Amino acid sequence: MKADVHNTQENDGTTTEVSEVGAFQVAPEGHFIRADGAMARILGYDSPEELISRITDIARQFYWNPRERYRLLGRLLEDGGFRNNRAPVRRKDGKVIWVSESARVVRDREGGILYFEGTLQNISRHVHAARKTHRRVPAAPTLRSAEQIRLLSKRESDVYTLLVKGKTNKMVAVDLGISERTVEFHRANLKRKLDVTSLAELIAFDAGAVTAA
Repeated sequence: MKADVHNTQENDGTTTEVSEVGAFQVAPEGHFIRADGAMARILGYDSPEELISRITDIARQFYWNPRERYRLLGRLLEDGGFRNNRAPVRRKDGKVIWVSESARVVRDREGGILYFEGTLQNISRHVHAARKTHRRVPAAPTLRSAEQIRLLSKRESDVYTLLVKGKTNKMVAVDLGISERTVEFHRANLKRKLDVTSLAELIAFDAGAVTAA
């Protein structure tokens, strides 16, 4: 892992130097296991060791909106990774900054998840400039009614509950004592009934449904 400073091209074609890029690794349970000096500096910590020891729950201590962690977890599990996700996060001093984050899943030979690794950079200046010039800034997922969930069958509800916790089809099948094919069948029904197209959207839907309930 290493930090660097690089150039990026904006939508209008201009090239702007951006801040250093921090690198990190996150355990499946949701805490940092490695971070470099750039990552610590971006988040206002004195050292990578302090960052790792202080942030024990990424969802609540790192992301401004805890649901962002679970939405991104869905993308990692379904797509294997994501690039340039924009989200507000908290620094050590409590200040909220905007970052651009990219991450991917690292698995063992059997397919089990070892950890997630990625990079992050502070884009607060760009976001604030975009707001001043009335550019569109990504918004949080739209909240939807929990009524749709109440209309699910018992088995669909069971599958839904396990999927939004980040479990794979195989894990859901084992937990419920059904085949992976049956899990996939119920998963397809969930997408249709809840009007979502991916696991990431399903997790975002769940965040909205819980808030609305």
